[in-house]
Amino acid sequence: MLESSSSRLVDPTVLSELASIECFQPVDLGGLCRLSFAWFAGKVVGAEDIDVGLDGRAIGGLLHSVLSETYSSLASAGLLPLKATDVPRAEQIVDSSIDRRVWEEVSGTPPERRLVAWRLKRMARNLFDMEVSAAVPGVRARREAGGEPHGVDIGGVEVQGRIDRVDTTPDGRGMFVLDYKTGFIPSSKSLGTGEGLQLPLYLLALAAERPDMDIIGGAYISLSDKKRSGVSESRV
Repeated sequence: MLESSSSRLVDPTVLSELASIECFQPVDLGGLCRLSFAWFAGKVVGAEDIDVGLDGRAIGGLLHSVLSETYSSLASAGLLPLKATDVPRAEQIVDSSIDRRVWEEVSGTPPERRLVAWRLKRMARNLFDMEVSAAVPGVRARREAGGEPHGVDIGGVEVQGRIDRVDTTPDGRGMFVLDYKTGFIPSSKSLGTGEGLQLPLYLLALAAERPDMDIIGGAYISLSDKKRSGVSESRV
């Protein structure tokens, strides 16, 4: 299945199955380029972590849902872009959402659930801190963005997925992609490689999907340590 001298997938059956896939998710393409065997084990074989606890992927999925709900509430209340004076209100909204979802959706003992809630609240507060410091000058209107149900052709390859968030410029013409991460983020120098492929693919897909808009850049956001990396036009 794998060549002895490399980690490339070579089994004809596996390659045939991959060739039959018409639409990829950007995160899968990045994983395939960076760690092909790990991608194969998880996506093709279906191997999963045998851990009854809430793993990083589950934490990430729960956090993304909470933030989507929170930002919808903040937008409805006219609190975007977020200011320092509005952070306490934002924390009330996100804390309420986290507490409800953790107790409804997370199994485990009360202390385990409280630990999960604490992790989620800490990452949400990190994001609010980054919001207030406004690392992207000129971007004012913020909104969550869902992916289209069909794939987007970006030059012979179809990709499909959900963009965590798209910010727009005050004139509504420019769009900036944000991809939340709960841990490691690729460096700006690695964008376009297997390690940092997801964000560029999102930018290409958004440009193809919205040719009437100006895609001015994008960034990975680490919610664990308040770091970011990405690319933008010089005017941003």
